Amino acid sequence: MLKIAFLFLTITNIVHENYWRDFFRNHDDQYSILVHAKEQVSPKSWFKQFEMPYKVENSWARTMRTQIALLKEALKDPYNEMFIFCSQNCIPLQSFDFIYEELISSRMSTFRYEQNPHADPKRSCYEAHRDFRPIPLEQQYKNSQWIILNREHAQMMVDDQKIIDFISRYPHDQEHYPSIFLGLHNRLHEVHKCEKTMVVWHLDARPPHIFRDLSIDEDRNLLIEAITYGLFFVRKIDEQCDLSPIDHLLDYRSSSPAAR
Repeated sequence: MLKIAFLFLTITNIVHENYWRDFFRNHDDQYSILVHAKEQVSPKSWFKQFEMPYKVENSWARTMRTQIALLKEALKDPYNEMFIFCSQNCIPLQSFDFIYEELISSRMSTFRYEQNPHADPKRSCYEAHRDFRPIPLEQQYKNSQWIILNREHAQMMVDDQKIIDFISRYPHDQEHYPSIFLGLHNRLHEVHKCEKTMVVWHLDARPPHIFRDLSIDEDRNLLIEAITYGLFFVRKIDEQCDLSPIDHLLDYRSSSPAAR
């Protein structure tokens, strides 16, 4: 059976592990998991068994080589058809069946991208260190980090030696490499251009908003809207955040004996 590979990029442990375990329950032949922890996953964690045995150096602003290493390992399983990147502080908003059916039926890479706003000196957000010339301005892009790739695109990135070597010299390579790489190969039209992981920027300037208390109407309503809209995941959930106010909306929780 075709599988989805969930590729976690973390510092240590994945938060709200019980939600993830409920999400994966009864789908053992439909997924694989790999975790790259910058430090180490706790031996007590269920995710410890999926931790990669080696580390690839990365930083907050440079993670693409680590992401490619995760892809390389995941591609060793011939049944892995789709590849999803997740962070340590995200949780699923939909059931496994919902995500599996949507991705396996389309087999399309999925992520939001746009023309690179940081490469145009005429724009206020211009940043010289994010201008990837000599790549022409019209072929430079910016994308969300938490991308979904199909097997063909994942293999192309693993096989690449030239473009990654150039772009990884610059900061924020994870926000530019996937879209620039596929664009330079005339494959961006094969990407479903939308976001599947919610990250909220408008409540705090920087960094992204952190969900700490769902008794706050605005925070709770944002998650309810994301679930209703069909987003797959949400990022920046605090480890101590009580998620029970949305349990009844999460199919994989409401049907779980542990959640009752």
